[in-house]
Parts: sequence; structure tokens; C-alpha cells
Amino acid sequence: MYCLVQCKSPGVLPGIPRPTLPPTDHSTGRVPSTGPDIPDLSTGAFSAFSLLSAFGQAVPLNLELQRRGRIRPFPFHFLDNTKAMNVDPEHYSCPEFYQHVVALSPYAFSWPRIFRRLQANRGVIPKRMNVLRAVSSEGFGRIKYHSTIRRLLDTDPAVRGFLEGETSVLPKFYEHRIQRFLGPLWEALPPHALMHDPNAYLTVAQTPDSISI
Repeated sequence: MYCLVQCKSPGVLPGIPRPTLPPTDHSTGRVPSTGPDIPDLSTGAFSAFSLLSAFGQAVPLNLELQRRGRIRPFPFHFLDNTKAMNVDPEHYSCPEFYQHVVALSPYAFSWPRIFRRLQANRGVIPKRMNVLRAVSSEGFGRIKYHSTIRRLLDTDPAVRGFLEGETSVLPKFYEHRIQRFLGPLWEALPPHALMHDPNAYLTVAQTPDSISI
């Protein structure tokens, strides 16, 4: 949580988001949940809670995650650090992890927290942008989205099976979201275009005389 140490002072770098990853892995096992105190450590910074994503050959750790079967084959459309986490949590079940996410976001984007950020920042533009982002898709919108995922984990076996690695079949919930986003271009997608091999990095690494790209 290095970013928290750097951003304790209210109003530091106004308008700049402070990304925070909800806890997923820890060498000693479970770690304390990302509690409501975290948004209060940097009063003026916009809270941006990113979900862990592993992108191809970006870092060597991705290779270890693939060896352990912890990468989920989410379409690239969702790998923006907010719509999906394609890494299986190490010490949490999926419902438990998303419960932490759902519990944290409403606090960070509650009206008292929005008002505190408004007071802490300086300048008309940073103040207005902080409020607008909180009440738009970046704040209220993500609360609704993550709450939907948490509910589907209890009610939709296809979603839970996909997130927990029991199946690689993309649930209709995610397919329909891409279809709405693409509109008429949906019909132009080639067969199987939505999915990809989540372990391609591992396959290349195990191939003799392979060339890393």
C-alpha cells in the first residue's frame, strides 16, 4: 500500500486517482480486508479500486499464475482493471472477494466521502471533476456493476463456474454486454473471436527454442 503513504495529505495532486487493489494474494495467507479507513487516509484523492489483471507476458509473475491454473479466459473487452479480474483469488472464494469489493465501494463513494474530497481539493475544476467522477460510471456505476456480479455469484451457476475455473464457457451475462457494446458490429465478429487462450504465455515458455515477443 505504498500509494497510501504517499497520498496521506489532503488535496495532494488534486484530480489524480489513487488506485488501490483489494487484497487477493499474500505470502502468509489471508490479509485484513480492505476496510473503510483506506479512503480516509488520502482525503482529497479520488478512490480508484482496480481489480487484479494478468496481461500476457507483462511480468514474470503471470507465468507462475498460469502454471498454477489461476488465470481465467475473460475476453479482452473486460480486462480494464474494473470490469473483471482474470486472476483467481489466492485465499478467498469469489463470493467472499466480491463481498469485500461491494462493501468498500459504497463507502468510498458515499456522499460524506464525496463532500470531504470536495472540501479537500483546491480549484473549481478539480472539485467538480471529483464529484462528477464519483456520481458517474467510475463511482456509482461501478458500485452497481460489482453488486450485480456479487448477486450473480449466488444466482447464476454459469457465472460462478466461470469465475471459479470450473468451465471456460463464457456466461451469457458477459456475452450480452459485449453484444450491446458492439451493436451492429456484433454480427461481423468471426467465430470464437471473444475467447483466447489464457495460458498462451505458458505454452510459449514450454516450447523449445521459442521466441518471446
